[in-house]
Amino acid sequence: NYMCNTCAYKPYCGVCPACNYASKGNIVPKPLANDSRCKMYMGIFNFIFEKLLYDEEYKEVFLSWAHGAEIFDTGCLN
Repeated sequence: NYMCNTCAYKPYCGVCPACNYASKGNIVPKPLANDSRCKMYMGIFNFIFEKLLYDEEYKEVFLSWAHGAEIFDTGCLN
């Protein structure tokens, strides 16, 4: 699919054979750039990346998860 091949989120978007089979009856995906799963994932990715770029508190939490630290060690929730 051209839209998927040129999507900025392609490195983060995975294929789930179980979801494909449940929704399309086939484990091989036939993605459509305007289907509900794509819209949902794009919304999630937009939210996450906006928070990483513009919200320091969220950024600290995300980075603590990425580095395996406890979120309480960052001071975010104290």
